Amino acid sequence: MKMTDQLVLIIHVITAAIPLTFFIIALDKYQAPGMKYFAYLSFCVFIFNLGYLVELSATNENGAFLGTQIKYIGVPFIGLSIFLFILDYCGKKPKKPVVYLCMALPVIHSLLGITSPWHDFYYKSFFFLANETVANLIKEPTIVYYLLYIYSFGIALAGVVVAFFAYKNGVLWRKKQLILLVIAAAIPGAASAVSIFTRDRMSFDISAIMLSLTCSVIAYLFIQQNLFKIAPIAREQIIEKMKDAFVLVDMNGHYADANNAAKSLLPQLKLISPGSKIDLIDKILGEGRNTLEVPDTAGVPRYYSISKTVISHNSKEIGICYMFFDITESKLFLDEVSEQADRDSLTGIYNRGAFFKRANPVFHKMLRVQTSSAVLMMDLDNFKILNDTYGHQTGDLVLRRFAQELSTHFREADIFARYGGEEFCAVLYNVGENKIKAIANRLCEVIRNTQWWDKQPQLSVTVSIGAAIYDPAIHKTLEDMIASADEALYKAKNTGRNRVCLSSEP
Repeated sequence: MKMTDQLVLIIHVITAAIPLTFFIIALDKYQAPGMKYFAYLSFCVFIFNLGYLVELSATNENGAFLGTQIKYIGVPFIGLSIFLFILDYCGKKPKKPVVYLCMALPVIHSLLGITSPWHDFYYKSFFFLANETVANLIKEPTIVYYLLYIYSFGIALAGVVVAFFAYKNGVLWRKKQLILLVIAAAIPGAASAVSIFTRDRMSFDISAIMLSLTCSVIAYLFIQQNLFKIAPIAREQIIEKMKDAFVLVDMNGHYADANNAAKSLLPQLKLISPGSKIDLIDKILGEGRNTLEVPDTAGVPRYYSISKTVISHNSKEIGICYMFFDITESKLFLDEVSEQADRDSLTGIYNRGAFFKRANPVFHKMLRVQTSSAVLMMDLDNFKILNDTYGHQTGDLVLRRFAQELSTHFREADIFARYGGEEFCAVLYNVGENKIKAIANRLCEVIRNTQWWDKQPQLSVTVSIGAAIYDPAIHKTLEDMIASADEALYKAKNTGRNRVCLSSEP
C-alpha cells in the first residue's frame, strides 16, 4: 500500500473517531438540553464513516459490500437527525406521530441499502475496483436511490430553512449561532453535490469528512457558543407562550419585536417587518387611553390594560416596551359590582346617584345638539295614605310594580330611575315636543289601569307627572331641568293629581 493509500485511510479513521467521540460525550450528557438529537446525529455519522472506512480498506468484493451495508445503517437518518436537532434548538417540538412519519422513508432507505446486494431495486449493477489508491465499490443507482437521497437531504434542507427563518426573526444573541447552524446543516448536501460532480476525478467520497465537520461545528456551538443557553431559551419560549402581549419599538417608533400573543391581538403586526415605522401604538394611545377593547374570534369584546416601560442600556434610552394585560374578567366583575351599586335595591331600576351619572352626559349632548328632549318627574298620588291603609309591605309591592310597568314603556336610550321615596324621574332624549305630553299621559293611563294585588283588588294607584322640555334659554344645567319638572309636578298635584303638566304651560 502506497503512502497515498495510507494517508487516505488515516484520514477516514480520524473522521470515524470524531463522531464516535462526540457520541460518547453526548451519551454522558444525554439529559442536557439539545444532547438527544446531537447523540442521534453523531451516531449516524459514525456508522456511515465506519462503513465507508471498511469499504475503502476492503481487499475483495464481499468486504466492500459489508462496508456498504454498514453505511446504510446510519446514512439515511443523518438528514432527519439534523432537521430534528434544529427544530429542538428553535423551540419547535414535533409530536411523536410526526417524527415517526418522517422516519418511514429513512427506514425504507436503510433496508433497501442494506439488502442491495440481493436485489436490483436500489442499484442496477456493482463493480469492485481496487485501483492504485484505495478500494471502491462502484455502483450504478436506480431512480429509487435518487428519490430516497433527495428526501434525506431535502429534510436536512428543511432544517436549514427553519434555521434561516429563526435567524430572520430571532434575537441578536442567537444570530451567530444560527449562522453556524445553517452552515453545519448545509455541509452534508454540499458534500454530496461535490461527490456527484467529481466522481470521475476523485478516488474517494469526501462525504465522510464533511459529515465529521458538521458534527464538529455543532460541538463547537455547544462548547464555545453555549448553544442551548437555558435561561435565554426558557425566557424566549415563555415569552412566546405567555398570554400577555408585548410590542417592542425603538425610540423613533420603529418596530423591533412582538410575541405571538401580540400578533394575535393586533394582526397588523404580522404584516410589519422589524425596522419598519409603526404608528399602531400611537393610534391606540392617541387619546390618552390606557385600555384597549378588541373583539375575540367569536366577536365578544375583550379588554386590555396597556403599560409602557422604557428600555435603557448604558444609561441611554433605546426603546419602549408596551405590555397588554388581559383584564376582561376583572373588568366584567367590576362592571357587575358597579351595576349593582347603581341599582335601587327595592325596584331594581337605577338609583338617584346612577341617574345623575348617566343623565349629565345626555344633558351636555343636549347643549351641543340643541335637540328636543325632556325630563319627567313622577310621584305616586297619596302614597302615604296607601302605606297607612294597607301597610308598608303593600307599599313596597306597589313601588316595585310601578317601576316594572313603566320600564317596559321607555326606550333603551331613555334613563329611568327612582329619585327617592315614591318619586321617580326619567330623561327622554331626542323626543319631539309634541310627543312628550302624549307619552306622559300614556304612562298615567298604564298606572291607572294596572291591577296591583289579587288580595286587594280594590287597590287603586295613580301618578302625577311634571315634564320639563329642554329650553336652552332657561336650562343651563341638568338641575335646572329637574327644577322645572318639579314645578310642573307641583302644579299637577295641586290641580287634581293623576295628570300631566308641562313646565311651559301657564
